[in-house]
Amino acid sequence: MPLFNFSFTPLTEIPLRGKPKASQRQLERYGFSHGTCSIDAGQSRLFQYSPQFLAHADFICPQYGIEGDCVNHSIIRLYEDVIELLPDILQSIPIEAYLLISSLEKQRAWTERLQHLFEIAETPELEDLHHEAIGWFHRRKLSKSPVKGDTNVWFWRFDDQVFIRWDNKASQGDGMPQWTATEGEYSMPTKIFLAEVESFHFRLMKGMSERIQEMRDRNPIPNVNINIDTLIEQHTERKQSLARALAVQPTKVDWARILAANEQLSKLRLD
Repeated sequence: MPLFNFSFTPLTEIPLRGKPKASQRQLERYGFSHGTCSIDAGQSRLFQYSPQFLAHADFICPQYGIEGDCVNHSIIRLYEDVIELLPDILQSIPIEAYLLISSLEKQRAWTERLQHLFEIAETPELEDLHHEAIGWFHRRKLSKSPVKGDTNVWFWRFDDQVFIRWDNKASQGDGMPQWTATEGEYSMPTKIFLAEVESFHFRLMKGMSERIQEMRDRNPIPNVNINIDTLIEQHTERKQSLARALAVQPTKVDWARILAANEQLSKLRLD
């Protein structure tokens, strides 16, 4: 099973803006790539709603319009998030940084302490120190994925392994867990991870090409205002995204400064 899974919503069923009886309706932003998606990390499926949450979804969050048991939204948003993070993901972190997050418990202790220091910071210098200490980790977190609800998913590389970690234990809906994957970790060799990203890219680009061709051949949604030329232009540009991401140099990181900032903050008292 691929790491990044998705399935398109048929064009005749994609969500639209405007009144149902209007002569011309609009696509939601990124609506052309609407579908379900998940990250299948070993035995865990990220972005899959828990049975308890689904049983009460209409009451907890009627605005979600949940269909099926996985997130249904724009697949392109997940893709763009992964591609944007890719240069930093592929840059291995040093052992000192890895030790800060080598387990979920250590990660929580580290981030919670830094967050508390940030909240009580009384000087711009202390705030800058906080950003210096933790910014590298934030750059490895999915931030605009197609998730309706809270989710925390990070990717990083240490040595020749890419790690995926999720911490969604706090994601609740009326006291019920929102996701089947509440917390965990999965890793794979960097070569395998890159192959999974490439597979995601090519499967998605192929699927989008087929949808665009369907619009050109028979347009199953004639009441929807879609500029086909713009759609083709965006798709042509997006097909170069992976190659560009692999050619981009990762964010220049001064690990000595980052580790020094963490060391300095670790000596501060929290009271």
